[in-house]
Amino acid sequence: MTSINPIFSGATGWISDDEFTGLPKSFQVIKNLDIFSSSKSVKLSHKMVEEVATGWIGACACIVPWYWDGTTYRERNDLYFFTKTEEIRKLNEDDGIWYKIYTGAELGSEIWSCVVFNDYIRWSTRTKLYRAGLSTLDANSDITGWIVAYKTFDIWEDDAIHPMVVYGKTLYIWDGYEVNSIDTADTWNAWSLDPVLSISIENKIREMVMHGAVMRIVTIESFEINSSSIFYWDTIAGYPNEIIDKNWKIINSFIIKWWEEYFLSKWSLYKTNWYKDIDLIEVEYSLNPKVMTIYDGKIAIWWVDGISIYGNKNDKYNEVLSKAYFKDDIKYIGCMITLWDVLYFSINNWSKFIYKIDTSLYQLDGVLETRVFIWKSERKIKTGIEIATLIKQLTADQSIKIYTKQDFGATWTIIDTITSTTFYDNKKNNLSIKKYLEEFNYVEIKIEIITTEETTSPELLSCEMLYNEKWN
Repeated sequence: MTSINPIFSGATGWISDDEFTGLPKSFQVIKNLDIFSSSKSVKLSHKMVEEVATGWIGACACIVPWYWDGTTYRERNDLYFFTKTEEIRKLNEDDGIWYKIYTGAELGSEIWSCVVFNDYIRWSTRTKLYRAGLSTLDANSDITGWIVAYKTFDIWEDDAIHPMVVYGKTLYIWDGYEVNSIDTADTWNAWSLDPVLSISIENKIREMVMHGAVMRIVTIESFEINSSSIFYWDTIAGYPNEIIDKNWKIINSFIIKWWEEYFLSKWSLYKTNWYKDIDLIEVEYSLNPKVMTIYDGKIAIWWVDGISIYGNKNDKYNEVLSKAYFKDDIKYIGCMITLWDVLYFSINNWSKFIYKIDTSLYQLDGVLETRVFIWKSERKIKTGIEIATLIKQLTADQSIKIYTKQDFGATWTIIDTITSTTFYDNKKNNLSIKKYLEEFNYVEIKIEIITTEETTSPELLSCEMLYNEKWN
């Protein structure tokens, strides 16, 4: 009897782009599973928990770390979500309660960016920059009377986005193809008088990210010609220090992790080191620039029906991608942000909600699906099959199911269900061996990891297939 490469053994590879080919240990599907915490096993990922329903999907979010109460600065860690047109929601650090502190037209429309600067929380719409004093936010009550339309933008279009970033004692704001600024005296540096930075007029700003002493300014020319650029600027010179054209790529979201730059462009996630773009994986297309964030030292990315995680446990392991947090009814995600090591995100599943990842609970089920196994002797029939599954002891609430799909069949066939009862009665040393006599040329394996008690998770250690061959 011959052993093929293990179906699963310790650290997995990531999601393959093809049913046949992929990186070593990669799978067609890795869904609702934690492949990062342990190098020797896989278990269910943590649970997505609904926090609060909103009138519109959240488009941006920011953290208020402090505010001035008239006498002294008080430390805070309150979280604010701005929905697209109607609401501001506040998560109070002290009591963990979400408060609706504003509803109405004064908020503006199509909010895409918010920031805390100079004792104000500020947000930009298509046409205006708004602000509200931080001291007015502490009471958890309605702030209608405190909202000020601070500035009407000089350059704007129907699809305008006005991202903002703070560096030192200056707030930088994009207005069309110009960079404006606000200083600590809350003075607006109007572009028409003395622009801080100007780029070519055909560029539309998508995102601004500050890292080290260099600002990355991500632009698009238009969605028709498929072209983006990244402008590198030290905030001192009156011109960009470097311009990198991303020909035939539209950058929709951009993020930096440990000096490494990543961006979403149409259907792919890329890692870029200035001139070279590495196509990492196909992902779902999104127009929202806030659909990536850093979570637990990894990159959280919106994908169809949920959030994927890209990264590794530590530098001893390759970076991999997993569909870690998924629900079938999620239509799309508006924005994501991390606070107190907790990932918060807004979703649209026909209703609108703010969710978080609760690390004390687990998803109820997760799935691994292998690529189609390709053999050295494809003409030979495989027979005398055994599936050997090594697990940690299961509780009464837990189970693991093994399925096969042979010769590109349309349906999965269950061949083994491992529970606490069958394990204790029939298995030894945490090892389940299931024999079956089907004959085939090609095979795919699916492993379902299931719990009915969300405080615990089964843990899969390894799974492998053994087989004999005979000539057809």
